Amino acid sequence: MRVYFELATVIFILLFVSNFTRNKLFMMIASFISMGFMAFITGTRFSLGGYDYQNYAFFYDNVIAIHKLDLGEFFSTEKIIGDDRGWYILNSIVKASGLNFFALTMTVSFLFMIVVWWVIRKYLENEMLIPVTFLGFYFLDVGFVYMRQSIAIAIFALSIRFLIGNKRNAFMYFGLITIAATVHFSAFVLYPLWFFTKVTWTKRGARDTVLIGSLLFILPVLGVKFDNVISRFGGLIGGNGGSKITEVGVRYAAGMVNPMHLIIFLLLSFFAIRAINDKENNEVQNGFMWIFMMLLPIYTIFAGTEIIIRNQFYFYLAIPVLLDFALRRFKEGSKVVLTSGYLILCLALMFKFAISFDDGELTAYINFIQNDMNIFDDYRLY
Repeated sequence: MRVYFELATVIFILLFVSNFTRNKLFMMIASFISMGFMAFITGTRFSLGGYDYQNYAFFYDNVIAIHKLDLGEFFSTEKIIGDDRGWYILNSIVKASGLNFFALTMTVSFLFMIVVWWVIRKYLENEMLIPVTFLGFYFLDVGFVYMRQSIAIAIFALSIRFLIGNKRNAFMYFGLITIAATVHFSAFVLYPLWFFTKVTWTKRGARDTVLIGSLLFILPVLGVKFDNVISRFGGLIGGNGGSKITEVGVRYAAGMVNPMHLIIFLLLSFFAIRAINDKENNEVQNGFMWIFMMLLPIYTIFAGTEIIIRNQFYFYLAIPVLLDFALRRFKEGSKVVLTSGYLILCLALMFKFAISFDDGELTAYINFIQNDMNIFDDYRLY
């Protein structure tokens, strides 16, 4: 895990310096370097990511290049969202370049990391909160495993400017979310956000919502599930995605009830709520508060349904923004302590995932460059 420690060291140093400077150029460069380092690590990984990595490699090797694809027939054969046609098109475009699967992993990693960084940094005073958040919530799991969803998350990030603030635009928001859903069908859960974000949060309303919502965690603990309700939406999606939703009660019968997610949410919600100003509504802060609050039902009433838990990654985008708003209310010394504590939390989450995923597969990091390979090789993993 040497490369992970090197990454953590770089981010720690840059975060520490960022706490003592308000130079926007430095923080932009520092956060960009951190995100680029992560994108390089995930993009050049070799055969790491479990069964998903194998599926992606096999899929890419069998994709038809875009210039050889009959687009009319392609879009008419199946439902666009359920069969992830957008993901196929991305693979097809990279395939047309004549490059191998490693080119796809690099393309996806850099698109994901850089697009999200570029969007979210515009809302922050301390941009280093983005790579710190990525360490704990995105780097290994999304970056190494969930390639399709990482692109859907990046598209969702692009849609945020049309969801909140003075550039709110229904046509652009729903259009981008629909494109995201063609890459990974889970993005359909983002449609309702449009109708929530114009409602203003108050400190009391947020506290009561978190308190009452947290108590609902007792439902999955007692074995209460909502699989039948979720499965009814399968027919609306169609394709492989619809089949997964329809069969959710069978495919994900075991589920995963993990109170750690809820505990971390409660910790972060303390700071998010503290930053709310009842006397002055900040549309950006309020919008990101809604995005953040979407985590609550995932960690409570749906905590026993794995297919819903995977939607958490969309809503993590709100964490660095809300923390940044909260930190503006603290003195400089307190900011250093709090950001350092947040970094420790994210590092703990990162290493926990590395150790637990597929019996520690990710702890032995290797990339294709170490294997004397490159993106131009005539190489097929399978």
